[in-house]
Amino acid sequence: MTTGHGGLIMRWSGRGGQSHGTLLRGYWDSLRQGRALPRRDRIDPRCIAPALEHVFLIERLAPGSARFRIAGQEVCAMAGRDLRGLPFSLLLDPAARPRLAPQLDAVFTGPSVLDMTLRAMPERAVLRVLVLPLTGWRGGSDLAIGCVDAAGLAPAAVPRRFQIDRILREPLATDDTPPAPRSAARPGPRPHLTLVHSRD
Repeated sequence: MTTGHGGLIMRWSGRGGQSHGTLLRGYWDSLRQGRALPRRDRIDPRCIAPALEHVFLIERLAPGSARFRIAGQEVCAMAGRDLRGLPFSLLLDPAARPRLAPQLDAVFTGPSVLDMTLRAMPERAVLRVLVLPLTGWRGGSDLAIGCVDAAGLAPAAVPRRFQIDRILREPLATDDTPPAPRSAARPGPRPHLTLVHSRD
């Protein structure tokens, strides 16, 4: 999957030309009815079986705060701990967490898709993290499904934390999005990704 904004190009890539992020995003898109977010109870694990060990489910607890409800084996291996029940922010070095909080909150309140590039220290290997909003049991957008793709990153024997290399946020049009003014330019087929943080 390739999405660009100006001169910025981001590509999910993996074995066989399809990464876990590409598979999950394609399935998530297929579950959208019009502009509605996919419902949690419509997620069929069999449809994302090749990516399942790389998939996680998070729940919003408060503004800027979420916790892991489900974390696949490879997600926990990259983090070096069992993440179930723990804050999503534990993936990051404490100094990076204030940058994450508003972007993570936008996943639920925007809603938005979050595409993050994280870097493990001191290995400097890259971890790609995709986060996609869902409609939860109570009807609100308080859940999100995501996955990780690692490049040259071995499982950790001890808890590992990451620095933020780049965060891209893609605002989503939903059934609750107010209509654009008549004078506004006609939107394209998909909103552009917005670069909200980069180390560069």
